[in-house]
Amino acid sequence: MSVLENYHAATAFKLLARDELNFASNFPPEMWKEFRSLVLKLILATDMARHVEVLGMWKARTVTPAVDFGDAATRLLTLQVLVKCADLVNAARPWPVCHAWAEQV
Repeated sequence: MSVLENYHAATAFKLLARDELNFASNFPPEMWKEFRSLVLKLILATDMARHVEVLGMWKARTVTPAVDFGDAATRLLTLQVLVKCADLVNAARPWPVCHAWAEQV
């Protein structure tokens, strides 16, 4: 995992360690393991070093009009693309809007 994504993952789980923010505190151990794995995969998908790879996989899966969302790999890839879009959207806004949002972070 790259430095920025590693930082995001560490920060996310540090925040979840706070009682008032830990919505997953009652997850059974197996669910927690799956949740943690999913979060890490979603964060890793925002790494621009994997941009072409992730979008290539997305294009390959969505060639046909009937995308199989019953398939776990397709659901994961869909979530990864959605998080990637959310990660990149601010940079696509007009500079004053982008800058104002970036300053709030």
